Order: sequence, then structure tokens, then C-alpha cells
Amino acid sequence: KGAAKALDAAIGAGAGSPAWIARAMVHVRSGMPKMSAVCAREALRLEPDSYEATEALADALEASGDTGAAGELREQLKQKKEEKKGKIGKAFVEALGK
Repeated sequence: KGAAKALDAAIGAGAGSPAWIARAMVHVRSGMPKMSAVCAREALRLEPDSYEATEALADALEASGDTGAAGELREQLKQKKEEKKGKIGKAFVEALGK
């Protein structure tokens, strides 16, 4: 409960997406996946490209039984990760060529 109160205080103080993600994680681990999804969606509203917020939402949806939507989000995360690897590899090859 202490961690939840601290996160609530941080959120109230405008801590942003990381605090909402942490709160989502607390909720999902406490067996409250609907509240977890609310928090994860708020994190995504604040930071739409957040890998961690998307992952938190997938966890919440899975915990609530919506495995289809969770799977879709996890597939999006996998694609983002592959795209990032490709960009890093391309930059590395370009740097070697200079």
C-alpha cells in the first residue's frame, strides 16, 4: 500500500508516463486488471510511442482475459523492436563505411 500511495502522490504531482506505468503494474499484480488498463492507457495518452506503456496495457488486457487484444499489442511491440534493431544496424554499417 505504501508504494501505491507514493505513486498516487507522484501522479498527482504530474510525474507523467513512468508513474502511470508503475501504477498499472501495481494494479495488475494486485488483481485489478481494469484499473491497470486505465493507468496504462493514460501513460499511452501522455507518451503514445512508449514501449513500456504498451507492454503494461498488454499485461492488463491479458490479465482481464482479453488475450486477443493483448496478443495484437505484443505483436506491435515485436515489430517495433525489430524496426529499432534494423535502424541501429543500418547506422552501424553506415558509420563503418565512413
